[in-house]
Amino acid sequence: MESTSLSWYELAGKLASVIVVITLFGWLLWRALRQSPEPARLLSRWIITVVAVIGFLPIFSVSKGHGHPVVFAFSIICGLLCGLVLALVWTPVIVDMVGNWFGRLYTGGMVEPEPEPVYSSALSKRLNGQPREALQLIQAELAKFPGDYAGKMLMAEIHAKDLADLQAAESWVMTILREPQHPPAARAFALFSLADWYLSVGKSPEEARRIFEMVEQVLPASEYALQAAQRLAHLQTPEMLLQREAPRTIKVPEGRRDLGLRPIKPEEIIKYKSPEEEAEELVRQLEQHPLDLEARERLAQVYATELGRVDLAVEQLEQLVNCPQVPPKQVAHWLQMMADFHLRLNHDTAAAEAALRRIIDLYPGTALAAQAGENIMRLPTQPAHHEPANIRLGQYEQYLGLKKRKPQ
Repeated sequence: MESTSLSWYELAGKLASVIVVITLFGWLLWRALRQSPEPARLLSRWIITVVAVIGFLPIFSVSKGHGHPVVFAFSIICGLLCGLVLALVWTPVIVDMVGNWFGRLYTGGMVEPEPEPVYSSALSKRLNGQPREALQLIQAELAKFPGDYAGKMLMAEIHAKDLADLQAAESWVMTILREPQHPPAARAFALFSLADWYLSVGKSPEEARRIFEMVEQVLPASEYALQAAQRLAHLQTPEMLLQREAPRTIKVPEGRRDLGLRPIKPEEIIKYKSPEEEAEELVRQLEQHPLDLEARERLAQVYATELGRVDLAVEQLEQLVNCPQVPPKQVAHWLQMMADFHLRLNHDTAAAEAALRRIIDLYPGTALAAQAGENIMRLPTQPAHHEPANIRLGQYEQYLGLKKRKPQ
């Protein structure tokens, strides 16, 4: 009874082993078929392998029980033929597996690339003068990838530039703004592009102004809001936009008929703007647009170099330095200018060094700080007092070029 129960245990164990082997073999076969680029060819290889092995096993078992040398030699030949068949079937697969293993060391594995929208056909249609067909192709891609930024910007650009439909272009830009996954740079680019389309296609500075103001609302206290303020400060009028695209004509004023008979001052020919007038214009511009960095920098130059008021120039530069969201390179440029005014116009080496040290304190360990340190090393130890040179000229006859020379 005990031996019978033991035999049942052995039979159950063998049966379980067979089931596990078959299950594992089936799982490996299914996984290999899914990952293979040619599942039909792989399945045919498995079938040939099973047929070759099953066909060789009876011959091997007969030759093992029969001791005749002819039978043994026949079994060896059959084994060689079976091995040759298996080699012909599986050698390409094994070589490919080994090559792929080494290739993964450089390519990063067999991970398939993420699917991306393709707009090459749409761009080709657009270049061939078929914008509406291009829009249909882009719409088909956006149906697969509804959150794609590039596709929506391309839709807006085709509506604006190719179809002159700025309202449709603006609707696509607004769609981008309503999607939270897009970074601030992408949103700013979409709004700036829309404003440029209103200027170049629609010739509407008012609509462009509205979009620039929208940038300040959507992205407040950012570098993009500062760029929008600069664009607002230098926004062109409709007349200027039309004049820019009109054929350029040079109007030549009628000259004086008595030219050469009376002295003419250069101011009568070329209209120069006095430093006081330029400063007043810049002040009025800054009253309307306080964030016009270009106008404030020019005002500092006029104060310092034209009017000799370094103190007023330093005030303007301090406002520029304290302006938020300004790139470090621009701040360093203004501090360098401040140091130049102190050194070149006031001959104040200490004030110039203090301005340069502010760059080092603001941006330590950067190339800007290194450049400021080199400039400090070049500062003169003692301020140079530049006095105008007093060069005395000799006395010469008047009308020297009008007198005739006597013949020798």
